[in-house]
Amino acid sequence: MYAAFLLIHSTLRWLVLALALAALVRAIRGVAGRREWLPGDQSIGAWFTGSLDLQLLLGLILYIFLSPFTREAFGDFAAAMRNAPLRFFAVEHITGMIIAIALAHIGRARTKKLVDAPSRHKAALIFYALALVVMLGSIPWPGMPGGRPLFRGFGETASYVGPASAEPSHRANNPNPRDCASFLSAALNAAPADSNRRPSISAAARRASNS
Repeated sequence: MYAAFLLIHSTLRWLVLALALAALVRAIRGVAGRREWLPGDQSIGAWFTGSLDLQLLLGLILYIFLSPFTREAFGDFAAAMRNAPLRFFAVEHITGMIIAIALAHIGRARTKKLVDAPSRHKAALIFYALALVVMLGSIPWPGMPGGRPLFRGFGETASYVGPASAEPSHRANNPNPRDCASFLSAALNAAPADSNRRPSISAAARRASNS
């Protein structure tokens, strides 16, 4: 279920960005051309804010119920703040997106409240542009801490990069059985790299094969 919601959430971002650009282009043309406020201007604002609301709903389901990032972060919030991928998804991503949604809704509310066309286009331009900038800064682009692929395929699961890779000593002291990969990584990191132990391991393997 986590992979399915993540796929929808990741794919929907492109629709949100496309609607944001469309609303912004209409606002720019309205300001530059000094044209009247048309029903299409109101509709694109409604589609933009509606897609943001749907994206927020999916994100909250992931954030509260499904994401291993937030489960890990809430387990030890102080340690999560020292880990860039966990901090991004636990704090920075959701905070930035909520700010972007608020800006978009403020902009649409102002376009509905204002009367003259130039002021409505100007309000849409300012608030939709600010919302887009904040969104672009809050998306986990490839190369960022906890970055995600641009296009996620069906059947592809999220790559979990928690403290097992960033802070192996913390994971070694506090292994989390819920995440087998993290637990195995912690166990390997916790094992002492002592060459004197290798003969005993090899001997045990030979005994097992001869039995």
